[in-house]
Amino acid sequence: METYGIFVIVAILCGIVSAAIANSKGRSPVLWFFLGALFNVFILVGMGLLFTRKTATVRR
Repeated sequence: METYGIFVIVAILCGIVSAAIANSKGRSPVLWFFLGALFNVFILVGMGLLFTRKTATVRR
């Protein structure tokens, strides 16, 4: 029973870290919070591999 509590705490922490990384890279923090909470450490590794989303500039 205690391991479920630890798992929930780790899931929430991974979700928070994923959301913070996603926000700094210009991605949706809400989506990445839930992905981070669901997939834990695997998402954190994937977030490290993502590029920063840049806005397109219009040339005239």
